[in-house]
Amino acid sequence: MRRIRVPVVPFLLAVPALALAGCAGSGSSRTALSDPFASRPASSPPASAPVAPSTPTPTSPPTPTPACVPTANMGETERRDYLKHLKNSEPRLPMALFATDSGVHIFPEEARRPCSAVPVRLGHFRVDMERAISGSAQYSFTYAPINTVTVSVGPQDGTAPGSRPPAAQNCSGTLSVVYVGKDITADELPDELSFRNGSTSLKWTSVDFADERVLDTVFVPPPDAKSC
Repeated sequence: MRRIRVPVVPFLLAVPALALAGCAGSGSSRTALSDPFASRPASSPPASAPVAPSTPTPTSPPTPTPACVPTANMGETERRDYLKHLKNSEPRLPMALFATDSGVHIFPEEARRPCSAVPVRLGHFRVDMERAISGSAQYSFTYAPINTVTVSVGPQDGTAPGSRPPAAQNCSGTLSVVYVGKDITADELPDELSFRNGSTSLKWTSVDFADERVLDTVFVPPPDAKSC
């Protein structure tokens, strides 16, 4: 039997055409699905987190310079009162300015230290002693001026140059008076001098001198007081 071959390609090709024609009809419009591969607008970068303000590195404050007291233009009364009430940098010592057998010293507290050297007067007197009654510890004495000088104390701790008392000799001691103001005379000196605890073996002793000009007074007894 003879077979007839029917070409089927044109028929098959027509099907998609009809299908496409039907889709393009007047039916309701539809939104075509977006192509996942189509180009898209560049997305905005994510908002960055706010940057915290930088905190400056703390620096150590400069060490404050201790205040000092200007004394250059002080009058005599103001200068005297300043030195009288100046506290010692060592709590165990009552006064910042004091005298010993080695001179006039100053050790002021930092907050009230003078800005410059402060001048004071220093009067030296010879004390001629003799035993009042044989075998007793009482002495009679007379004063004689030696000299009066001006020395400077401060602003640094230490001893005023040129303030060492003259050496005591034989039966003559030395009384040294530190003061501010009018010069002190021998007639104004204390009527009584007492050795601490009645001893004459001390190298020096402080003496009470009730005069507003006086800052301190020191007595250096004679080395041979017991034989006087």
